[in-house]
Amino acid sequence: RSIAAVREAWEWGSEIAEWLNARKISSASAIRIIGPVMCGDARWLQKTPREARAAYGISGRAGQRYIAAFDVPPVTRSMRLEIGHGPSTYPIEMLEQFFSDIEALLERFPQLVLILKPKRSFGDSRLEFAEGMRRLVDPDSALMSQGRIIICEHNIDPYIPVALADIGVGVPFTSPVTTAIAAGRCGIYHDPLRRINYARPSSLMGHVTHGRDDLLERIAQALGEDRFQAGRIPLDPAETFASLLHDQTTADAATVTSGIDRRNGPAA
Repeated sequence: RSIAAVREAWEWGSEIAEWLNARKISSASAIRIIGPVMCGDARWLQKTPREARAAYGISGRAGQRYIAAFDVPPVTRSMRLEIGHGPSTYPIEMLEQFFSDIEALLERFPQLVLILKPKRSFGDSRLEFAEGMRRLVDPDSALMSQGRIIICEHNIDPYIPVALADIGVGVPFTSPVTTAIAAGRCGIYHDPLRRINYARPSSLMGHVTHGRDDLLERIAQALGEDRFQAGRIPLDPAETFASLLHDQTTADAATVTSGIDRRNGPAA
């Protein structure tokens, strides 16, 4: 109902605008694309990945590429029953295969460095974390000892791992990957169990990989074509949002004032 009743719709990117136009459920006279809006500082995306890594203190070596992976842990079965939730959108079986595929990426492509962003603290007993992710962050693992895994705090500004990476990978259709795509960067919705057959708008399917082999092929192609030089957002979405809100509020106030003046008649 919030979409159907608005005068204007302010959206993250063209895909969402396309979806609204196709559905024709909105009464909005205008659909404005303002860029990704998460809880953080979107100005990180005004930097290239290399600039962002330098600002964050990551030096790296020549030829290295950085890939960010994002976790979405489901609540445990006991917690779901306690709070009355149904089955998880992202079951643990999906996440186990997802992180297994990420590990396979790192084994296949030694030039890749993983930036791992957990969504929640590992100490949260209400959540179920994939064992595959726990293996990746094990301090004694070979990948950790090689310096090929960078672990972000779960409560880090979510724009930072998106900005640091040359490519972002997450399960469909999670916000960090949508943010990367909206910012003109390389983002992949990885469908590890090959369950996603359709999306609206259909253009989103161009960002989906189905299973490990498809993911490996997509990354190999990107590495071969050196397509990791990412875009950056031209404007700060938060400033755009605030500016549009200010303009709309000012216009509404002027309309109200004009109406009062007409009712009261000319001043004495």
